Amino acid sequence: MSDIYRQATTILEEAENVVNGARAREYGSVRANFEMIANLWSDYLETEVFSHDVAHMMMLLKIARGKKGYHRDCLVDLAGYSRCAEMLHDSYENED
Repeated sequence: MSDIYRQATTILEEAENVVNGARAREYGSVRANFEMIANLWSDYLETEVFSHDVAHMMMLLKIARGKKGYHRDCLVDLAGYSRCAEMLHDSYENED
């Protein structure tokens, strides 16, 4: 990503563009992708993991990496995973 683009967008705008742009095109819906990850983690850990756990665990990963210093991409990813958590919540809530 170019420095000019980064200067023109906030971290939140960039995260929104990533979540609903490149990642959506590459991996499909957040819900389907995070459910698949949750199923794989559940099998590996031999305990039930839910899609929202995936979002939260990925946020914790980004927080841990951020402890090493400022990395804008970690903040973009953290915001992106927060957005994914919101999207997951909305998708399940809309089922009711």
